[in-house]
Amino acid sequence: MSKNSWIIELERAYDEWAERSQHNYQRAKRYKAALEQIAKPRYGLQGIVEDYPDPDSIECLQATLDYYKRLVYLYQTIAREAE
Repeated sequence: MSKNSWIIELERAYDEWAERSQHNYQRAKRYKAALEQIAKPRYGLQGIVEDYPDPDSIECLQATLDYYKRLVYLYQTIAREAE
């Protein structure tokens, strides 16, 4: 392998690495944003417990189900965006 072709291969590898790093950085930012959304009080189970002290009430169960549905949606969105 000549010196020029070796340099070209290194440049190509660097470009590929830089592109992958940028992609991973953007994905990490999306994960962080989603986790911050999940951690907000309106998504938290703590808020549900405070709003519905009886954990066996229909309202509490419905709110908990809605909470988990939102989590599933957020994680699915992250997975689709990460592809």
